[in-house]
Amino acid sequence: MANSSVTNRLDLGPAQSATISDLEADADYVIYVVAYDAAGLESPPSNSLRYNPPALSRLQLSKQLNGTMSIQFRAAAGALCRVECASTLSSLQWQTLGTATADANGNVLINDPPSGRPSLRFYRGVRQ
Repeated sequence: MANSSVTNRLDLGPAQSATISDLEADADYVIYVVAYDAAGLESPPSNSLRYNPPALSRLQLSKQLNGTMSIQFRAAAGALCRVECASTLSSLQWQTLGTATADANGNVLINDPPSGRPSLRFYRGVRQ
């Protein structure tokens, strides 16, 4: 969408909210918004918003029919990432469950098979 030297105009039309997707992790964005009233008149531009997307998105967990836990998240394309697991959030000993390289779209997927897995497990994503 942009690099650090570009200001981006987000044209909302008559909408009152919008979602921006496919931003690069750790890239700097400057965004301002314009909207339109019922007569089609454009509003003055909003204040500029500076945004730097996090290096990793939140983890999305889904349990498969066979009991495998699927862990998905987004990172910068080509980034080497890993998923760590522990039996408690306060654990000092997180173990690497698996590593993967984010695909061209920034998607990372690591599976945790059910065999030998404790009934309670916490996960976190790490960019290496």
